[in-house]
Amino acid sequence: MIDKKSEIVENVQTLSLTNIRTRAIIETIIALAIAVITPALLAYAPQNQFVVGTIVNAVLFWVALRVGVVNALFIAVIPSLIALFRGLLPPVAVAVVPFIIFGNCALILAFSFIKANLWVRIAASSLIKSIVIFLPTFLFLESSPLVTFMMSWPQLITALAGGIIVVGLNSYLVKKNSASGITQN
Repeated sequence: MIDKKSEIVENVQTLSLTNIRTRAIIETIIALAIAVITPALLAYAPQNQFVVGTIVNAVLFWVALRVGVVNALFIAVIPSLIALFRGLLPPVAVAVVPFIIFGNCALILAFSFIKANLWVRIAASSLIKSIVIFLPTFLFLESSPLVTFMMSWPQLITALAGGIIVVGLNSYLVKKNSASGITQN
């Protein structure tokens, strides 16, 4: 009888771990699709940086919060590379792609490793990202004024806006799940 109970507990734990892995894979695939499709669809829309940047930052925060650092770092690299290889960037912006990738990675790492409440983590990681992107662009590249502007305060604004979206979505899911008796993993 004891062996049967321990076998049931082990099966439940295995099923729970499988569900967590499945959820992580599904959320990562959806997030990757959003992070890749959004820039491609809005590449030539006027003022697209604020919309695309906000959505991509929300995706990065979401995956870092819900799935983990490794998956989020994967997503941090892919959209910029696709934009680069598909020719979605103005030629003068190509040189800043590595800084954007490093900035996205800095956002994820800071957000994941800062031990504070969600708002502080979002604010600090957004600021770090904007500094990581802006300083090298300003100091080392002879960029056009447009590229220098794009890599300045809009990076901070879009990261903060993406973080606000994630706080709202996460709060909604926590309330919805607690009302239905589902626990967050």
